[in-house]
Order: sequence, then structure tokens, then C-alpha cells
Amino acid sequence: MQKAKLSIFTFILLLTFISNLFAQEDNSQIDLTNKYALQFGISSNFTLSSFQGSTISAKYHFNNNSALRLGVTLSQSEIDQKFTATNEYPDTLYNSFDNDYSSSQQIYISLHYIRYLKTYNSIAMYYGGGINYFTAPRNIESSSSNQSREASTINYTNFGVGISALIGVEWFVRSNMGITAEYGLGYEYSIYEKEEIYYDNLHDNIFRYKTDRTNHNFTPSVVRFGLSVYF
Repeated sequence: MQKAKLSIFTFILLLTFISNLFAQEDNSQIDLTNKYALQFGISSNFTLSSFQGSTISAKYHFNNNSALRLGVTLSQSEIDQKFTATNEYPDTLYNSFDNDYSSSQQIYISLHYIRYLKTYNSIAMYYGGGINYFTAPRNIESSSSNQSREASTINYTNFGVGISALIGVEWFVRSNMGITAEYGLGYEYSIYEKEEIYYDNLHDNIFRYKTDRTNHNFTPSVVRFGLSVYF
């Protein structure tokens, strides 16, 4: 409740600040037909960030009443770690090493159809719904020159699909700029799989373990504030 009050208060301050900074000369219907927009999130300290968790969020207006919004997040990470040990004895030099390698990817795509009501005094209410999909595979491999240490491979598979509904308002401070406040509700079904393979080099044994899990999540979202730049 405290966070909700703070968010509403922050939004009111934001609107007041922008209304003084940008004077809207014309309160008539703004023509958005065939226009594109990039969307940015507005954080509590008035800095811009990604919108709705997407690295890229873009919108296309078919006309003044309907639009399609696409959000895409792509990321990849690789870590290659090697540990080397050298032991010196009076008549022997012994070297050993351990290798650890991990890689991960993340792909998130959301697509929403948005329906706008008639703009009144530069403010329009909108609602919509859409689908989303994500996948986040991860792989970890370990090896060693020490025969007593097991080599291993661990594979993680995590993917899911979902649907969401949203409702919000957009205030057009300029013909090419809008401030949005949006609330949403979503459902997501996801599958998590973990496969572990261990190699016993001393005895030539292989051990396999597998974990499967499914998740069902209903998640209301907090109020999100955004900036849309049209072109």
C-alpha cells in the first residue's frame, strides 16, 4: 500500500513537472495513423530504463484506435575459468588443472494488441492483451586432470508461455511524445528441466540425474510509468 501511494504521488509530480515544461497548444485528436514509437520505462528517480522488462519495446499504430506492441529481450553470457596448480618436489614437478565453463542465453518476446479510446484533452485511455514467450537455457561443464575428481556436465532448460491483459492511460504532452501509466495482469506456464551427468574417471562410470518441474503463475504487475516517442 505504501509503495502504491508513493507510485501515484510520483506520477502526479511527474505530470505536473512535464506540464510546466511542455505546453500543449492543441487539445484535438492527435493523428497516430501509421506511426511507430519506441517506449522507455520511467523509474522512481525519473531516469529512463527498459519498458515492461524488455530490452527493446516498440509500437506501431494502425490508426488512432489500435496498435501493436512488441517487446524483445536478448542476452548471452559465457564464463571460461581455469585453475592451475604446480607442486614442486625434490625430484618431481607436478602440474594439475581444473576447467569450468558455463554459458547461458535468454530470449523473451511479448506481443500485445492495444485498443485506444478517444483522446480527450490530450489524454487517452487504452486496454489490450497479448502473449509472451521466453526461453533461458544454461550449460555448465567441468573437467580436471585429477582422476579422482569427477568431470560433469549440467544442462538447464527453462521456457514458458503466457498471456496478459493490460489497462492504462497515455497523456500526449506533444504530438510525438506521450507519458503512460499502465497496470496489468498475467498468467504464465513454464517448464524447468535440469540434467546432471557425472563421469567417474577412476571406474569408468557415468551417473545421470534429471529434475523436472512445471510452474503456473498468476501475477498482477505494479503500475508502470513509461515514455513513448513517436516518429
